[in-house]
Amino acid sequence: MTRTVRRPAALAGLLAVLLAAACTERPMPGEAAPGSGTGAGSGTGSGSGGGAGTGTGGAEGPQPLTAREMQVLAASNAFGLELFRHVSALADGDNVLLSPLSVSVALAMMLNGASGSTFTDMARTLGFEGVPEAEINEAYGGLLSKLRGRDPKVQFHLANSLWHERSFPIQQPFVDALRDHFKARVTALDFRDPAAPRAINDWVSQATNGRIKDLIGRIDPLEVLILVNAIYFKGPWATPFDPDATSPQPFTRADGSVVQVPTMVADGSYASYEADGVQAVELPYADGVYGMVLVAPAPGRSLDDVIARLSPESWRRWTSGLKRGRLMLYVPKFRFEFGYPLNRPLQDMGMAVAFDADRADFSRINPQEEELHISRVVHKTYIDVHELGTEAAGATTVVAGTTSAPPVMRFDRPFLVAIRERESGTLLFIGRVGDPRA
Repeated sequence: MTRTVRRPAALAGLLAVLLAAACTERPMPGEAAPGSGTGAGSGTGSGSGGGAGTGTGGAEGPQPLTAREMQVLAASNAFGLELFRHVSALADGDNVLLSPLSVSVALAMMLNGASGSTFTDMARTLGFEGVPEAEINEAYGGLLSKLRGRDPKVQFHLANSLWHERSFPIQQPFVDALRDHFKARVTALDFRDPAAPRAINDWVSQATNGRIKDLIGRIDPLEVLILVNAIYFKGPWATPFDPDATSPQPFTRADGSVVQVPTMVADGSYASYEADGVQAVELPYADGVYGMVLVAPAPGRSLDDVIARLSPESWRRWTSGLKRGRLMLYVPKFRFEFGYPLNRPLQDMGMAVAFDADRADFSRINPQEEELHISRVVHKTYIDVHELGTEAAGATTVVAGTTSAPPVMRFDRPFLVAIRERESGTLLFIGRVGDPRA
């Protein structure tokens, strides 16, 4: 292969940017779902290809997943749980939030440009060892299509885009795969133009309904391709909390310090689980298609103990054991942003070759650029959880006919939080809350 040196240094990097935003807010009158238009114009290049998908309901109802789509889903969840364990061990601060679906989708798109051991290691890390690329692409395309529109009262939006330096040619089969299966928008930009980051940031802001802004501060002179995946989730509670019942309550942090945080309270019917060293509850959104699962360590245990045992098997055990009953529930309000570079966790999980300029093989993106490699993977998330929910008061159930006090479940110590599609079990987000004030 003839090496083409296009930069001051003979390294060409690509940047994968993964974004996610989750809100539990009442939709404002007249508010449009993000990405419902044609996408942000770049002003500095030409764009084409797919646009944003949005969850606004489906006339035919949810469609069942195929066996291969279920395999992709299971692999995405398992990969996400392992990635979460790695990031939790490395990240500073009390709070962490990842989107397993966002990360796996972005890396699955990159598989279409990888060859040799780069492809093999990435596929193995993602859980697709031995699965033909065409089947991976088709399964992701089907899964993402079916996840959209499963609940007309919930905004679930996933969008992909590929931005490349206009002087850097990319192979058409790579572009076609991203457009056809991942509905990615492909845009050529002059990365030397100071306006280039703004074009990408405008698209990001639109895709996350303004929740994530100014993500790209600068583009490194050696970076020639930027891949962006954005997920946005906005759902009203099926059983809203009464804002008048919210009051300051103590929350014990991991270091033993106690802080006062606004805490929501409800006496209602919830699916909960208490066994295996954890206490868990699920709060459904809207029509019940999506739910938020909270998992706290049982008394005498720590959240680190829970995270160390987190696996597809334990997660399945905890969620399948959820049983509905009356419960007095205390949940702190929380809102935070989280950003973390995923280079080290992904390398530790088996994907190191993709980050190595001397060994990476992304020749199916550009066969002339021998040192093309992943330079950085940036993941940024946002979550906002508070009282507001739907106006369907029928979902607010207070059990009558008994004078006994209900069981109490308090999330007054560090806990796990996850948002999932309940029928398939797709993990959209998973995180830890160590300090609700952050």
